[in-house]
Amino acid sequence: MPGSEDPDVIIIGAGPAGLAAAASLSGSGINVLILEKGSFPRQKVCGGGLGIRSVNALNRILPKIGGCFNDIPGITAIRGIHVYAPDNQSHILKTSSIEKLAGYTIERELFDQYLVDLVKKTKGVQFLENHEVEELSTDEDGIRLKGENFDFRAPMVIIADGAHSHLAQQLTGIGFDKDKDAVAVRGIFKNTKLPDEEKLIEFFFFEEIFPGYLWIFPLDDNTSNVGLYIPLKFATEADKNYKRLLFDLIDEKSVLADRFQDAVIADDIEGGIIPLGKLDLSYSGDHFLIAGDAASLVDPLAGEGIGNALLSGEKAAEQILRCFEERRFDAGFNKEYDKKIHDITDSEFKTNHRVIKFFNSNPKVFSYLLRMVDSNQYMRNLAADYLAGEPLRVNPISYRFIKGLFT
Repeated sequence: MPGSEDPDVIIIGAGPAGLAAAASLSGSGINVLILEKGSFPRQKVCGGGLGIRSVNALNRILPKIGGCFNDIPGITAIRGIHVYAPDNQSHILKTSSIEKLAGYTIERELFDQYLVDLVKKTKGVQFLENHEVEELSTDEDGIRLKGENFDFRAPMVIIADGAHSHLAQQLTGIGFDKDKDAVAVRGIFKNTKLPDEEKLIEFFFFEEIFPGYLWIFPLDDNTSNVGLYIPLKFATEADKNYKRLLFDLIDEKSVLADRFQDAVIADDIEGGIIPLGKLDLSYSGDHFLIAGDAASLVDPLAGEGIGNALLSGEKAAEQILRCFEERRFDAGFNKEYDKKIHDITDSEFKTNHRVIKFFNSNPKVFSYLLRMVDSNQYMRNLAADYLAGEPLRVNPISYRFIKGLFT
């Protein structure tokens, strides 16, 4: 039978989405149980980029559990980006003033551990590691979760157990899509030579993997996060050994030759399927919400998922509070959560998928547009400030032209 002291809410998964939900529920009087199938500290295939959406969400969430963004260990401030285009031209886009940042980078092991340590100390939250959910069933009173040596029930469950969650697949059909997902591999390298600039994140768009890219993200302590990102629908059969492909590009591309001359791998190269954002998905139902990578909320263009994971965790917590206030946990009531997520993500997902599709058949246009941007100081600042979270301000003619390319 279910436990005699079952929680109000069970969160499955202790990634950014699940932890953001738990943190956002702190102080509400709702008892939360987090079930994590693994244990911490842990590694994850991720570039470790924190964009402005991530920063804003963390600045809202962390104070609720006694944390502060500036206290996160290993945070590296990023001033702009370096883009190496398919035509072999380099472009550096930096924010218009020293006060503006394009974001931050961090090793995911450090980031997740910081959040976990704070959430574990939060009143009203129970945290159980090495607890994998093996069976899920729903009835009119809630959801029952069973695994080895545990059996819990709750009126509301947040499914946040990562990419291609079998639980999300069971409840809503969200799952792997070879035409709309991507693959990524990454490793941590020491002694990678970085440009003699302020800290930049770097994207190398080589023809062999376009519209995918190789990335180099500077981290703390003379290390770099180096990886490969390729939308699966544009990958060829020859690209299937992505780990080998990463090393081949490092070895063969002259632009990378001296960058990795003294570099050593600090840990194993790891890879995985990245669930890119899609339209028309359902993120909720009777007694449950789905958040983060389990909901396929990764930005299709940049491959960044932390920001939307944190934001969906926040929104899931808001819906949970409404559920308990109204004593309603049904699918119809939970559709409000779907609406909020779609309002935030649909437009950008739609546009970014179109951008990828357009540039895949027009790499020369991609290179040309980068040259146009780089040739004009105003356009360089505009692009870099947009990356830093500023609204995109262009004149109506330019806006219609840019929009027309992708509609």
